[in-house]
Amino acid sequence: MQQSDNSPFNIQSCEGGEEGEESPVDRMDPNLTERETLLPPRPRSPDGSIYREPKDRFNLVFIIFLYLGVATLLPWNFFITAKHYFDFKFRNTSLPDDVPYNVGNVTTDMQKNIESYLSIMSMASNLIFITLAMIFVRNVSINVRMLISLLPIIAIFITTVVFVVIDTDSWQQGFFWLTLVSAAFMVGLTAVMTGSVFGLSCLFPPRYTQAVMAGQAVGGTLSAVVNIAAIAIGEDPISSAFGFFLTAAVCSALALVAYFSLYYLKYSKFYMANQPGRSRAPTNRSDEDKDADRGVYDKNVELPSPSQLLSRRQFFAVILKKMWPYFLTVCLVFLVTLACFPAIVSLITSVNYTQDDPWTDTFFSPVVCFLLFNVCDLLGRTATHFIQIPRNGQTCGIVTLACLRLVFIPLFMMCNIVDKDPHHKKYLPDVLQNDAWPIVLNIALGLSNGYLGTLSMLHGPSYVGTCSMLHGPSQVDLDHAEGAGMVMTFGMTLGLASGSVLSLLLVKLV
Repeated sequence: MQQSDNSPFNIQSCEGGEEGEESPVDRMDPNLTERETLLPPRPRSPDGSIYREPKDRFNLVFIIFLYLGVATLLPWNFFITAKHYFDFKFRNTSLPDDVPYNVGNVTTDMQKNIESYLSIMSMASNLIFITLAMIFVRNVSINVRMLISLLPIIAIFITTVVFVVIDTDSWQQGFFWLTLVSAAFMVGLTAVMTGSVFGLSCLFPPRYTQAVMAGQAVGGTLSAVVNIAAIAIGEDPISSAFGFFLTAAVCSALALVAYFSLYYLKYSKFYMANQPGRSRAPTNRSDEDKDADRGVYDKNVELPSPSQLLSRRQFFAVILKKMWPYFLTVCLVFLVTLACFPAIVSLITSVNYTQDDPWTDTFFSPVVCFLLFNVCDLLGRTATHFIQIPRNGQTCGIVTLACLRLVFIPLFMMCNIVDKDPHHKKYLPDVLQNDAWPIVLNIALGLSNGYLGTLSMLHGPSYVGTCSMLHGPSQVDLDHAEGAGMVMTFGMTLGLASGSVLSLLLVKLV
């Protein structure tokens, strides 16, 4: 029985491509290291011709992955940006209205500890949830993972918006722990979403993984810009927090719509339907084969079942054995970044600090710490579209560059950090006494974080397949692309969690 015209596999139009044009997928040159060369053979039509890759019209699929990258970080960035809101919620309510509630000795323990507690609980939740996502990546479909992550995230932010307008002064302690628990769950669920999005992007050409990485940087930049705008406008903490959390809820809802729209675009259907291990439109097709294809089309885009592959332990062990340099690189990159930013960088003050001065007192930290880093991080991630040095396979070079970034930790600690406690012992001298130092160091931190982090996330999954092609048959190739993406996301999460814990120690030493 021949395939019907409305089958999801009947993709013959290249939508603008030349007839007979050879693509990297068709060449399968073992000397090429791009992920396109590792894609499965093209499906064939009943007359034996090869189905051609459709065009990503108007770059819609690219934009969707870019937005999904934004959605993985923007909610959390909005959450931590609302510091003034939490200062207000956990203030000393016995103070007169004309006394500032977030400066000097009037600050409460909850005001002082909210950021540290948020960091610890969120990163622990992040690590736990991404580990669970890795374990069940082959047992739970990506659609289920996206739904069970995004729907609760939307609910959490809607609930948070409601609590913004509710008076919580009479039960501050309870609201404090409610905030921590909801934030921890939100971050953990975001980790599941992030791992799923990165795993899915690994089934596409490398530029779509770049889109996800760039989207994350865009999310950080947007939150920094919004924070500066809120400070400049002088909005009260309740109004600004209401806008932050409502925007986060809307962004998460749009992410769900964007993800499922991939199933209605010809270009994304081509890569998702032609996953390795799935049927590829043979000329003579039984009803059973059509049912299998229909399962792919019906959003079951996972790897083959565990019975068809290695055991779970072997599955990830073989992947990690092949791409451990990139796993180590992404872990080191984000460990150093989180050790410095924002914990240490946000403590740096201008050497020309003057109270009530618009630049040195109000905008120095939001601009130099948050905006500058996020803009440079975005530039670093974007640069991988044009420059990829070290190249794929040059693992010693990229690991060495990641290790060299450790020098950022003592350098930032030697910038102008003024401690209000005269009895606090400082372990490193403030020798970098010029405002240019934190600016230059933060530029370098952001650029290297974006560039090396994206490069390792790009090369890791494709290097697995490249090793398989260059060194003979292997059980780890593009068939395991989603698993490789999840492993790299786990490495990134491990680095983030380790860096957050290290930053708590470093803050005690400056």
